[in-house]
Amino acid sequence: MVFQGSQPCYELCFNVDGSSRGNPGDSGIGGMLTDSNGKVICLFLLGVGVVDSVTAEVLVILKACELIHYNPRSVGRVINIFSDSKSAISWVNGNDFDNFKLVWILPRGDELCFNVDGSSRGNSGDFGIGGMLTDSNGKVLCLFSLGVGVVDSVTAEVLVVLKACELIHSNPRLVGRVFNIFSDSKSAISWVNGNDFDNFKLVNQIYDVISFLKIVDGLSISFKSRGSNSFTNSLTRDASDNGGDKIVLSDF
Repeated sequence: MVFQGSQPCYELCFNVDGSSRGNPGDSGIGGMLTDSNGKVICLFLLGVGVVDSVTAEVLVILKACELIHYNPRSVGRVINIFSDSKSAISWVNGNDFDNFKLVWILPRGDELCFNVDGSSRGNSGDFGIGGMLTDSNGKVLCLFSLGVGVVDSVTAEVLVVLKACELIHSNPRLVGRVFNIFSDSKSAISWVNGNDFDNFKLVNQIYDVISFLKIVDGLSISFKSRGSNSFTNSLTRDASDNGGDKIVLSDF
């Protein structure tokens, strides 16, 4: 698999693009995978929240890679991902990288990462929360997407951290693993780690999360920027749009 900006002949071509209303602004990513006869094999279109244009261009390449990697029918095929962003193409091919907000490090060894987010139609509005648990190989172990009703944004961000803690604690297959829950809410992260708490309507939920931190060995909760949390953001938008509650666990 290679990344290019122009199109010679390859067995499969994945044309991708990112777009936003403003820079930064509400952004979307999309792609189309075709074979040498022009047959469309895969299409995707996802919202990635408020990011700048170059972040969207990197995120759409990442999404194409994920779709290729997790489809067993793509094994052994020659695939080229095409983008019109020279910066993104240069960076993902290992050249002249200088945008450190886009760096994401896979969990090490037995560590697991739970990326979580909350999203709404306005603030306060119908909110959804969602999360994705992955291992050090990028394998998805758990997905969830849930509606939480009409709340404000910071309430949703605390509720999604709490839901991730509950899913970890209730699954016996996760005993003894090292976890990091990642959220893009600095306020929620600070509060659940016992710092600068001043939102007393959330006191019960905050203390529940703090209790999980005490009883679940190897659990930590950290900040991660919105740009690196794009897929989870799309899960929350689905839930806030009444797409139905989902909790999916894979075999591991």
